Amino acid sequence: MNIDWSALGLVVLISVVAGGALVTLTGLGIVALDQRETAQEQNRGVATPTVLMVLCFLGAAAIIGYGLYLVAFS
Repeated sequence: MNIDWSALGLVVLISVVAGGALVTLTGLGIVALDQRETAQEQNRGVATPTVLMVLCFLGAAAIIGYGLYLVAFS
């Protein structure tokens, strides 16, 4: 049995980066959601926090979708 250590290292590196990006985007989306609710309560504009929240959650969904695509079709 021969292990391709460089390929294994690349998989680990990509997994760590993707996992960190997923957690970061989800956390930023939750913060933006909180800012949106706070702005709504104070009768301020909610456009910027809403756009930021949607972009963060879409980015996290894209990472999850791409991971599922790699598992299913690779």
